Amino acid sequence: MASSFVKFKLTGLDEIRATLRQLPEETQKKVMAVAVRRAAKPMIAAAKSYASRSVRTGALRASIDVVVKKSRSGDSYAIVGPARGYYSRGKKLGKNADRRGANQPANYAHLVEFGHHSTASTGSNLASAKGTSRRKGTFNATTFVRPKPFMRPAVLTTQEAVAAGLAEGVSAGIQQALKRIVKNPAARG
Repeated sequence: MASSFVKFKLTGLDEIRATLRQLPEETQKKVMAVAVRRAAKPMIAAAKSYASRSVRTGALRASIDVVVKKSRSGDSYAIVGPARGYYSRGKKLGKNADRRGANQPANYAHLVEFGHHSTASTGSNLASAKGTSRRKGTFNATTFVRPKPFMRPAVLTTQEAVAAGLAEGVSAGIQQALKRIVKNPAARG
């Protein structure tokens, strides 16, 4: 399965880190997790809008979400993309739901994003259907399904919004933490 990770680093975080270091460690982690989740919202919206170009069942668009994780060093990061799970008619199915005819977009999202070669529609293999040889590496252009990128354009178009959302989220989280600490000094640690 093809995977693509896009990583970008924000500049000007030294001031934010210095302010965060003044807070208790557990509060720092909570503030960053909330800020990262908030910062990912514009990217989710953009990815969903780009994924709507490839609608067949609505499952891919509905599955795009964020998962916030923490690295071993304690830094929070967000993973934006199709969630694992089954979808039918654009809605996520529960654990005990009937999954017949349901889609699991995480299994095919990379094919939509990057395109793929498909076999002939007659059910025969590509070599016999189109007169080309797989050994030679020649494929007929009509068998390639064009990519319909949704994640890459979302990342490229929302970098500034993500940076602004992260700064705004951290600032709001610090303010809330400071209010809690002033209100109840025992809640400091």
